[in-house]
Amino acid sequence: MATRLKLCDSITLIAFLGLACGSALAQFTGSIQGTVQDPSNAAVATAKVILVSTATGVTATAVSDASGNYRFVSLAPGAYRVTVEATGFSKAQVEITLLTEQNLILRSKIRQWRSCPSSAATWSRW
Repeated sequence: MATRLKLCDSITLIAFLGLACGSALAQFTGSIQGTVQDPSNAAVATAKVILVSTATGVTATAVSDASGNYRFVSLAPGAYRVTVEATGFSKAQVEITLLTEQNLILRSKIRQWRSCPSSAATWSRW
């Protein structure tokens, strides 16, 4: 009987610690989402969006959908570099800082390569 009681106490303790750790981790995440557009505000589909943590070098990649939207979730707070690449457009890059529990929204306007051969683009945050 005492062994069975200790086993139940151990299982309860493990379950509690699992929930506590999961909750603690969830408190320290944020997300980055955005839209890729051309200068006329039209969506740029299938743009490659590369997210790099400048502290760790860890990289994540997303592809914009038909509406130009992309999203990165469950990110640790810190400094990141966001790069957008699309065929026929100039490459755009921005450095940002993500705060704890922040949902950072970016809109990038990339220019067609022939009209702007340099790496020019505009970014805005909401």
